[in-house]
Amino acid sequence: MYLTRLYLKNLSSYFFYCFISLGCSATAFAQANEVKPRIEFFSIPNSSINSEEISDIKIDRDGYVWVVSFKGLYRFDGQRFQKISTNYNSFGSLIRFYEGNQGEKFVLDYWGAIYFIRNDSMFPYQQNSTIRALYQSYGYSDVSYEDEAYHFSYNSSGYKIVKDGKVKNPLAERGVDFDGYAVRLRKGILPFMFTGSIAKKTNSESTTFYLFDEELNAIDSCLITLKKQSNPTAIVKLADCSYLYSSGKSELVHFNQNKIIDTIDYPDQVLQLFVDKQNNLWVSTRNEGIHYYANSDLSVDNRKVFLPNSTSIVSAQDYQGGVWLYSQGKGLGYISHPTIQFISTKNNARPLVETLVSSGKELYYGDGNKLKVVRNGKTLNVQELLQTDRQMMRLDYDEARERLWLSNRSELCYYEEGKLKKLRNHNRDLHGNFSYLNSDWTDSSISLIGTNGYQYFVCKNDSISYISKRYEQKLKGVLLWRDTFYINSGNGIYVETPDTSYYLGARYKIAQNSASQILIFKEKLIFSFPSDGIHYLNNDGFQPIVFNNDVLPSANIIKHGDHSLWVVSNYGCFKLSADEGVVKVKAFSTLPRLVLKTGGILEDKLYLQTRNNGIGIVDLEQLEKARINSPKLLITKVLTKSSQYFGTYEIAPIPYDENNIQIYFNSLNFHDLDVLYRYRLKGVTNEWTTTKTGYVNYVSLSANDYRFDVQSRFGLGGWSKSEIIQFSVIPPYWKRWWFICLATLFVFFIVYRILSIRFKINSREKVLIIDRLTAEQKALRARMDPHFMFNVLSSLQYLILRKKNEQATVFLNRFSSLLRNTLKQSDIEIISIQDEVKFLTEYIELEKMRLENSFDYEIIANKNVDQNRFIPPFILQPFVENSIQHGLKAFQSEGKLKLEFEVNNSFLKVTIYDNGMGYFKSLESKVKKHKSFGIQTIEERLKIYNGKTEGDNIVITDLREQNKRGTRVEVIIRLKK
Repeated sequence: MYLTRLYLKNLSSYFFYCFISLGCSATAFAQANEVKPRIEFFSIPNSSINSEEISDIKIDRDGYVWVVSFKGLYRFDGQRFQKISTNYNSFGSLIRFYEGNQGEKFVLDYWGAIYFIRNDSMFPYQQNSTIRALYQSYGYSDVSYEDEAYHFSYNSSGYKIVKDGKVKNPLAERGVDFDGYAVRLRKGILPFMFTGSIAKKTNSESTTFYLFDEELNAIDSCLITLKKQSNPTAIVKLADCSYLYSSGKSELVHFNQNKIIDTIDYPDQVLQLFVDKQNNLWVSTRNEGIHYYANSDLSVDNRKVFLPNSTSIVSAQDYQGGVWLYSQGKGLGYISHPTIQFISTKNNARPLVETLVSSGKELYYGDGNKLKVVRNGKTLNVQELLQTDRQMMRLDYDEARERLWLSNRSELCYYEEGKLKKLRNHNRDLHGNFSYLNSDWTDSSISLIGTNGYQYFVCKNDSISYISKRYEQKLKGVLLWRDTFYINSGNGIYVETPDTSYYLGARYKIAQNSASQILIFKEKLIFSFPSDGIHYLNNDGFQPIVFNNDVLPSANIIKHGDHSLWVVSNYGCFKLSADEGVVKVKAFSTLPRLVLKTGGILEDKLYLQTRNNGIGIVDLEQLEKARINSPKLLITKVLTKSSQYFGTYEIAPIPYDENNIQIYFNSLNFHDLDVLYRYRLKGVTNEWTTTKTGYVNYVSLSANDYRFDVQSRFGLGGWSKSEIIQFSVIPPYWKRWWFICLATLFVFFIVYRILSIRFKINSREKVLIIDRLTAEQKALRARMDPHFMFNVLSSLQYLILRKKNEQATVFLNRFSSLLRNTLKQSDIEIISIQDEVKFLTEYIELEKMRLENSFDYEIIANKNVDQNRFIPPFILQPFVENSIQHGLKAFQSEGKLKLEFEVNNSFLKVTIYDNGMGYFKSLESKVKKHKSFGIQTIEERLKIYNGKTEGDNIVITDLREQNKRGTRVEVIIRLKK
């Protein structure tokens, strides 16, 4: 195969150089290419270890990467390597990292000793002397920690259990004696097995692989070849729940828990077996590098070899899918995304790719100054089409003419029918670089639209048909849609139609920014703005395309035929579809640690143009199975004034005078992605606070129970599960329940004592008041009685002189009965209503006889009055006396006196009515002061007796105010049984 160089020069200062083939399609020649993941190598900062000293890499259940070297142990969180400190020098070369079923972390050294890892430090196991004595010939097969015991499988001394310093030999206890390598696999997961001879040592070139159950009963066996040199054993579980075992030689044994399925003679000694999360098998060899089998298919055709002719080991995969390895030649290695395959040549040269484009049937890309094509086929078929003098900058494909356009900084041509042709008329008005080409339009008469510095142009067939005006800033792209040009310039979006042109930024603020991409999808114009994300334009303006309540960020948008768009970014791959005018978004796994430029799709494979690694190939079917993952979030440290916590967050109650707490958290991030956190402290607020820093400080927390929640996410991905810590701030002793209870009881006791003393004083005062009032009333009656008796005796004398002996006898009997009842009532505190009515009747009858029947009276008791209820004595008589003496006495006839008894709830209401001279006029009499003093005394007695704080106990009404004659007195008395 050969190439012919063609030199063409145009007088308009347009130059382009190209090579075209002689003889139709014979210009193309095939170039052998491989596809494999890209491996990055890096050293551990601030360490003295070299690539020969790394002995193991593991991932713990928290997500940390542990790197074991002969000289020390390092922990990596995606940002920094932290060396685990030691305070002794007794350990040998560290060789393996382990994690128990309860999360216990420990390492094993070359002498068989164990060292625990706690709070970023290593501590020796107390029984190290015991297990070192068991560690013969410096070889072991397996170590595990279960049920508070260590299980050791040694290369020569068999299977041992060490617990509390005591050693058990389960094989010997079951009567099994053998010579060989024992492997005791994890309880409940795999059966027990070992290799060697059950009975005695053998000198043959083969040995027997025995499969035992957990009861050490033989299940199956097979012969394997002996080698002089042996490496560590390895066992992995495959997708079909069977197992693959390496004895450290060149044989693999395939078995399940019931039988041995097959033995495989491997081409090199095996150092390690590893199955990743996608069920791909990685076989690490002593001299032939790393062998990769997709879907654990061990066929030779399915094998890919990484790092050939080296001793390299794959041993771990982090939660973000990255595979970790170590190579004696290159050191610590990392495959960020094993599913991305990169195109490379046999000598592992990386292509210098600036542009690529898909025609739907083929994919073209520029590798420096070489134009290459990826053909359809089951296997990768890359061919070189031609070379030019300069590096290719832009490619675009005209589907209508099946024409490929190529440009560098100042040249433009097209590749058609196996030949490279120039643009026919290069106009002098075009100055600058051909920085953008676009064939995305519906007008079949147009073959290309492009930009050249500050102008854009339109090509029809192979010549320029239109050149735009010159814009103020450089143009980054142009799109023709429905006879309208959308021009993407350095200061925003311009629009040109056949009738008018205008600045779209004058209508919409977002259009004042330059877009990174503009394309047509499902009759929608899609814009990708670097600072504002992805939007589409409709009659209502620019509408954001949203996922998880956030606008999709600006990224590389790639068309997948006419049915979907792929938005590819380091924060996730988003598939856009449009049904009934609504843009729908689905999110898939990230494509990490790649600087993406553009991409194309061919046969359901996504070809990504990356800045540093050439072209990566992603299977879209596999990509759609992987969802966006959330960061592995850890609370790394909690500090209070007097305490600090690492790894465990059972925080002791915090005293009230140490109520400040600092919480540190971190997301393990092996792909250099931006992480956003949100947190809240229940007990203070239920609202989330977002931050980009992994630290929060709470000061002066009040006494309460608190719960701290923190979550994290990558980009637009979902929030992780909450990491939670709970703690409480103890109130001061004077705010604690026991102190409050004691103080409350003490206060209650003091109040009780004060109230009881006060009650006694009040009771005593009340008794004294009642006694005083009773004495006053008795004294009043004592002043009243002589006058009354004088009147009665005068009336009796008058009857005797008039010889009205019969009336005098009646009068005298009534007077004697009245005196007897008066004396009786003087010694009692209460009197029945019946007795009170009888007493008042006798008194009124006596007064009526004395006044010669000058008035009539009436005593009425309502039906609801129970006359067996009791009231205090000497309450009503003074009012009746006042009515007669000061109201009715002045009248010679037609005097009326009326007493009415009625019950209202628990009170007796007595109304005393007379039609005498009236209350106010009676006050002018000589006994005014005497009578007022008597009424006041009765009123004070009733206040104490009735216990009424509202309302009057005695109401006196002068009826002259109602244009009537007389007085009405209303007396309220509490009833007692």
